[in-house]
Amino acid sequence: MDASSDVLDVLGRLILANRGRWVAVARAEGLDAQDAIECVQDGLCTVLRGFSTEEVRVPHARLGGYIARVVRNAARNGRRRHHRSRTHLPLEGVELVDDLPSSEDLVQRAEEHVRLHALSLIHI
Repeated sequence: MDASSDVLDVLGRLILANRGRWVAVARAEGLDAQDAIECVQDGLCTVLRGFSTEEVRVPHARLGGYIARVVRNAARNGRRRHHRSRTHLPLEGVELVDDLPSSEDLVQRAEEHVRLHALSLIHI
């Protein structure tokens, strides 16, 4: 048995045992069920490509955790994609009500505070 079939055997067993857990990892990152399943499939393809190009060298005993991390990262990246982001509402025509003092007033108050503080240090 060559190394590639050994990896495929290990991956086959891991997929059967952990696919639900990997989908749960992707769901926990904010993906819906269908996107989570696709994310796991993409993660497994990434791992297979890594093994075929010898870029991935993970001991078989740690492969399940490695795949979970690949899936988590793929889910996070997928969540950030534009087509999954929530639409932003335009602010045109929205009246912004603000009871807070203006920035100019705040700067003036801060300058007055610093001036009074400096005067108090001089008179001590």
